[in-house]
Amino acid sequence: MTARFKAFIVLFESLTFTVGFLFGVAARFPDVPLFEHENLMAKALTMTAVIQLCLQYNGLYDFKATHVHRSRFLRFVSGLVLANVVLALLYWMFPDLTVGRGVALLAMGFDIVAFSLWRVAISRYVRARPLRRVLILGDGDLACELAEMVRHHESVGYRFVGFLAPDSADVLLDGRIGKYSELSECVRRSQTDLVVVAMPDRRGAMPVAELLDLKFSGVEVMEGVDLYELFTEKIYVKGLKPSWMIFGDGFRTTEARKFSKRVLDIGVSVVAVIVAAVPMALTALLVKITSPGPAIYAQERVGEFGKIFTLYKFRSMRLDAESAGPQLAKNSDPRITRFGEFIRKTRLDELPQLFNVLRGEMSLVGPRPERPFFVVKLQRDIPFFRQRLFAKPGVTGLAQVKFRYAENPEDHVEKLQYDLAYIKNMSILYDLQIILETVKVMVFRQGAR
Repeated sequence: MTARFKAFIVLFESLTFTVGFLFGVAARFPDVPLFEHENLMAKALTMTAVIQLCLQYNGLYDFKATHVHRSRFLRFVSGLVLANVVLALLYWMFPDLTVGRGVALLAMGFDIVAFSLWRVAISRYVRARPLRRVLILGDGDLACELAEMVRHHESVGYRFVGFLAPDSADVLLDGRIGKYSELSECVRRSQTDLVVVAMPDRRGAMPVAELLDLKFSGVEVMEGVDLYELFTEKIYVKGLKPSWMIFGDGFRTTEARKFSKRVLDIGVSVVAVIVAAVPMALTALLVKITSPGPAIYAQERVGEFGKIFTLYKFRSMRLDAESAGPQLAKNSDPRITRFGEFIRKTRLDELPQLFNVLRGEMSLVGPRPERPFFVVKLQRDIPFFRQRLFAKPGVTGLAQVKFRYAENPEDHVEKLQYDLAYIKNMSILYDLQIILETVKVMVFRQGAR
């Protein structure tokens, strides 16, 4: 499913929910001309925006996760319940936007029927389309991971047809249907729509002329790293060539983007500090009561461009947690206090970093800042780790909502793949999406240790 098709679905559903509201008003007050109602479009757009944000929050726009009808319907109903809670709060804050109970019920009824029929139609359309037949050029680790991913994405339009291995390969890999030199013949024989280049070593081996011929004849050719990112929201860093970053899309910031991100950081942080003032005071008090030591823990971290700054958190560990030297957090870490475990799970321990954001040392969204001791080691051991320092560190980030705390080098590689994907695709809308996902993590206590 292409980004353009997804955008069409979102826009069509925006129109559907708006029409649903207008239907509710017309059905509830048949004797009043529709557009004579006060604040009609403001109310309609507010309801539509809240419903769509709640559906996004519930995963209804993650089309890979919601192709099962029952799962989709349950997510939709729970999204509507959440939308009603949010709307009730908004109506209390802004009485002029209030919608009557009868209108709301009629609109929601229309939305349930229309959304269910529409999503069933979309599913049937996607499944009726011919599957994109994928041939992978290469047989290394990336090629094998991609093959497994393609096999798991048949429900959204992909089918794996096989690997092509180097001409010198002796071992027959499961799924291998030919060699590099047989590319054109294998594409013709398997009726391939998409050739994915995932060769671990391309020097003198990549069939450039054949790939050009295929591209000009209508067969799509894609970098393996691009397909990996499409499926996983990560950038594959093992064996990644710097040229992919240098010449590819993304990884580019502008002054306008920096300014808009800073405006978002300040606006949301000010509101968050006001809203969270009481929870922060209670958290500080409970940290003091439940374990000896200060409530706030200050620690040096590495920020944008390698600049050292002091990060603030509510203390979640014992005072002697690092008596043996710097250590990474572990699963079921014995150094964490009982209340500390709770504030880590709910991310309440991160709230003081809102002041780091206001001071300009951090952003709301970005790669998590690491300690200088670990940065030196990780830059030495992990390729491209240094590149994450070119973004301002965040209170939350893509790696935080998609992964867990890193406790070993392999975990740091995994987190780096998410961090680079965020830096590549950084935007205000992406930040808002990650902030919403973070709220979900806080509410359901997922991901943190």
